[in-house]
Amino acid sequence: RFHPNVKRAVEEYGSDKVAAVYRHFPLDQIHPNARREAMAAECVADQKGDGAFWSYVDKIFAAKDPKNSADGKPKSLTVEDLTAMAESLGVARSDFSACLTGEKFADKVETDKKDAISAGGRGTPYTVVIAPNGENFVLSGARSYGDLSRIVDQALTLRK
Repeated sequence: RFHPNVKRAVEEYGSDKVAAVYRHFPLDQIHPNARREAMAAECVADQKGDGAFWSYVDKIFAAKDPKNSADGKPKSLTVEDLTAMAESLGVARSDFSACLTGEKFADKVETDKKDAISAGGRGTPYTVVIAPNGENFVLSGARSYGDLSRIVDQALTLRK
């Protein structure tokens, strides 16, 4: 629900002012498949680059959106779902499968999670807006685009 707001901010402010950096924060007790989905996204990035990573993350969020399911509940993505999404971006099934089942990016995902916790993250999404002068602004939870843009506007006034 928050992911489209981040994309919108990058588009509206321009990549010269706003950059999105994705860090994984899988909370296994709430989202049991989040760790696997995070590793899958990294497998796609490894094979097809950053653009494919963002497209893949878009696909994951769209597939899980309750508005896109017949029963109005978030979909639990299977390994086959993740593989099909990767293939739709040109990733070879065998390479993706080896990466995912071999947990090639398990350490990266765990490091991202630990970094989020040490920065104060307690829930998802956990967003940190870093001003040009290095000051951090934190948004916890799925906030509105208005909330995000107010923080970005404030951050952009703080020059080095």
